[in-house]
Amino acid sequence: MKIAFGMIVFEGDYVLKECLECVYPFAEQILIAEGPVRFWQEQGKTTSEKDEQCNAYMQYLNDDVDYFWQIDSDELWKAEDIKKVIQVLEKEKYTSVDVKSCSFYGGFDRYIGGFERQKGNFHRIFKVYPGSYWQTHRPPTMAHRRGTKTLPLKHLDGDTLYDKHGVQMYHYS
Repeated sequence: MKIAFGMIVFEGDYVLKECLECVYPFAEQILIAEGPVRFWQEQGKTTSEKDEQCNAYMQYLNDDVDYFWQIDSDELWKAEDIKKVIQVLEKEKYTSVDVKSCSFYGGFDRYIGGFERQKGNFHRIFKVYPGSYWQTHRPPTMAHRRGTKTLPLKHLDGDTLYDKHGVQMYHYS
């Protein structure tokens, strides 16, 4: 299975290295666009919005990639969790996967139990085909060229992923 990871980054240096290191062993590709969202643009920083940034890197997605895994530069993943997700994708052939988020600080054993832990609704993993693109970044939604032969939709929600497999992403707070 070939997986591409993609992210947009703006002043994400504080955990970007760790973020890239955790996904690198599993990546067929890592695609990155850098720049601020509207709030920062209004503060004098300029570049494109998130939808445009995501689609800017999608043009470089290899046609033989099976899944696209959207990550933020402040998200970290445990290697064993990525392996579990890959096994689930290979076995169940999901076309999209949500994840629960755990906001941590100072290490994985210190977390904040706020809104992110209440529901596994962070859209992160998508089955892709040649010509797939971002319909929107909020919520992350992948679309496909008209006429593309796709698998029937099969979604795995983040609560089920966590309850059955113990998988969650770690969001740096």
